[in-house]
Amino acid sequence: MRESIYNFNGTKKLIIGTGTLRRPELTKDLYMQRCHATQSIQYSLAVGQKLLISNCNASPYKTFVKRILPVLLCSCMCTFAFTQASVSTVNSVTNAASPVTPFISTYVSSTAVTSMFTPNSQQPPAWIYGQINCISPTPFSIALDTGYRGKNQISLANSNVPVILRPDQRLAAFGDFNPATLVPSGINLASITDAGGNIKLPNGNYTICFTARNSDYQIIPSPIFVCGNFTIACGVLINTMVRPPVGPLIARSLANENVGASVQIRNSSQCNTQMQVKLFGKIECLSPAPFTIQLNPQYNLQPPITVNPGVPLQLTSKDLLPAFGNFLENNLVTTGVDLASVKDVNNNIKLPDGNYRICFYARYLTSAGELGDNASDPNLGCGTFNICNRAGGAPQFTQPVSNLNINAGISVVQPASPLIFTWTPPQSACGLPAGGYTYDFEIRELFANQNVNDAINNPFVFRKTSLPSPTFLLDTNLNKNVLHEGRKYAVRVRAVSANLNSPVEIDNSGYSRIEAFQYGANLITYNGVPHEPEDYYIPFMERKSDFWDGVYSSYRKRTRGDTLVPVKEYIAFALTQNSTAYNLDAIELFLSLNPELAELKKVKISYTPKLPEFPSLPVNDQNDFDKEHGINLEPDKFEENKFLKYLDTLNNYKQKIPANAARMISDLTSHLNSIKTQVDSVDRVSVNLINTVLSELLYELRRSSQTLDRNQLNQLQGLVSTLQELTALSPNSTSFFYEFPGHKTSSLSSYRSHPSGHSQKISLVNNAIQINDDGPNHILAAIIKQLLPFDVIVYRYSKETPAQPFLDAPDLSKTYRIFYTLPNLYNHKNPEVNARSATRLASTVQVSLPSNITFTFWTLNMLNHKNTKPEDVDLKDVLSHTNKILPGLKKPSIVLKVD
Repeated sequence: MRESIYNFNGTKKLIIGTGTLRRPELTKDLYMQRCHATQSIQYSLAVGQKLLISNCNASPYKTFVKRILPVLLCSCMCTFAFTQASVSTVNSVTNAASPVTPFISTYVSSTAVTSMFTPNSQQPPAWIYGQINCISPTPFSIALDTGYRGKNQISLANSNVPVILRPDQRLAAFGDFNPATLVPSGINLASITDAGGNIKLPNGNYTICFTARNSDYQIIPSPIFVCGNFTIACGVLINTMVRPPVGPLIARSLANENVGASVQIRNSSQCNTQMQVKLFGKIECLSPAPFTIQLNPQYNLQPPITVNPGVPLQLTSKDLLPAFGNFLENNLVTTGVDLASVKDVNNNIKLPDGNYRICFYARYLTSAGELGDNASDPNLGCGTFNICNRAGGAPQFTQPVSNLNINAGISVVQPASPLIFTWTPPQSACGLPAGGYTYDFEIRELFANQNVNDAINNPFVFRKTSLPSPTFLLDTNLNKNVLHEGRKYAVRVRAVSANLNSPVEIDNSGYSRIEAFQYGANLITYNGVPHEPEDYYIPFMERKSDFWDGVYSSYRKRTRGDTLVPVKEYIAFALTQNSTAYNLDAIELFLSLNPELAELKKVKISYTPKLPEFPSLPVNDQNDFDKEHGINLEPDKFEENKFLKYLDTLNNYKQKIPANAARMISDLTSHLNSIKTQVDSVDRVSVNLINTVLSELLYELRRSSQTLDRNQLNQLQGLVSTLQELTALSPNSTSFFYEFPGHKTSSLSSYRSHPSGHSQKISLVNNAIQINDDGPNHILAAIIKQLLPFDVIVYRYSKETPAQPFLDAPDLSKTYRIFYTLPNLYNHKNPEVNARSATRLASTVQVSLPSNITFTFWTLNMLNHKNTKPEDVDLKDVLSHTNKILPGLKKPSIVLKVD
């Protein structure tokens, strides 16, 4: 009779037509394949050896099963032989042990996998078929095609004699894992096949089974059928080590190996195979203001890391820096922080003080070189660290000398031995204990025509380095030639961290303020200016410039006679009339050119002083700057967007602000929100300056704890006050913003074209709009632009006596840089003058500055990297008084002494 083959349970078959129903397991459900396309005929062999028929709703097949099948079976055999003893069977037992590799062909051919077939009677040759089932997490199967006939044949000729499959036979049972011979279910083979054609199983729980089939493709029943179970738990483990101290410049800390990591294959006993991964980094600020900086998850340009079984692979900075995309902004994603607010002047990421953790995780590479699933847990592989790099103020003398006479113009010390010098150690701004510093102490002579800052360039008369404590006793008996009576000296001390790798930053590079003293009461006089420039300086609010302007104007009109002017007032008057900003260096320059004034208390207003003659700029440089100045007067969309972005950050941050600063910040945000629509009318330079202060404010808020200490609160108050002053809608021109009377528009520039052809200008003298012609006689009291172009000029003295200033010094272009800042901003925010407006720095440079703001200027010697003394320059003076007497004389200028 012809045989009919019906599948059941996916791999088992019911054979009809030989007189024997094979593999009649009492508890198995048998499924006939030839029912309806979506239905099946189910048989159950229950206790009592009865054949039960159910679950077939298709009428033709229901009739076949219930009527014809019993007759057909009975015609083929008189009785059903359902006993196990009458069936030819082969026991199949498969074991799977460690180590397991996800490359399945390697694993199947290894000694970890064994498979044995034991026939209960002599059998003809059989063909072996393998199947791998993923049980979890996502079920799928891979099996050899049942129609495959190749090297997978074995002999079962001896009854009850086990046949153990050789490695090549186990591979043959899977067609040597040739994808063309395999039948996958629930998975695409290409998704787990690498570039070399090797199938690599994903992590999960698996079974591996081998079945035997006869020459008719029928499964030979297996009373004992055992599958091997194995687990693939590969991937890598990352261990991150932090070696304190970690500096705020995090890229530098990684480059210096302050952060290290190792990677090893997880569960190496089962995963003894090489793998390639790519590394991803993440930095989390845990407190005081949480934020995250991490590599973009889609970034794929970091080099792959090859991990071998066995010893952990130690990662270096060459591996860790690319895990952050080398800290390039476009490669990073952030939460809770604006990356621009945590960058220094060199555009490097500088983390604020706080508690952090740094983590690394790995991702697989696909055969196409694309990023795959995570190979390690993203929440592990972390190390914690603290950043407390601000040591606060530099050391300051508390007892620079003994027997101090505070009533003298300069401190006078009576000769004694020893002289006691004491100073404060740097104090940590984030709770670190004071200490861990050594000190370099120095004394230099202060010559005539020099201020204390000049003395730093003089030779040492005494120097002591690596002092262990903030106290030094100078034994003048042992050091008799150090100090001489009647001479002046400058002292300075520098704090140096005892740990060369310490990230702690001290203000002013660790240098104290320079203190001066006179040793003994008998002053030794020198040729030159007998007084210090400080003796002539008058604070802005105390000057009477407007009054003396009027006196001089009346004198020139012959309505008033010559008048005596105090020398201090005359210097301020003469400088501002010459378009020179009033500062200590300008006073010193003026006195050096007119030394006779130092001997006078008053001078006639008709006095004609000798004024400095500064070098002129090359025509091309001047033209280039004029073009840029014109651009600077216009609004800038980039700066406007940055302002709005900072303001949004400040608005979103209000809930996290320390309690004792909440009202202050709330008032500020309310004010800034009220004027944000007017930012688009303000020039680029001014909005950039506002953004700089906003960035500093956000930086301070993020580094602050729950409650601000007094120093932090004062710093925050200073920044808030600066922002309010810069953005107040004021008619008195103390800010960038002000409203035209009768109008709702505001602009930094006070110059507006008028339909009549005249110019409409706002006068800072009477705060009223004036309609003036464009002639010079009508411009005197009006300010055309509040954003003024300034010449910044540096000069130096000769080394000979009497000292004469050099005003045209081309060599200065190679040795000095000029910087400026607002008083409330830290040094790392200070911009370099001319950084954007000139191709070279000469002894005269140009810069566009808002004229109603006080700036601090100083220079940096690029040869010895020393700063000059910071000079406060109040530009309102120049704005209010320049060119009133001689209009169009020259642009306003700021003079600075560099040596």
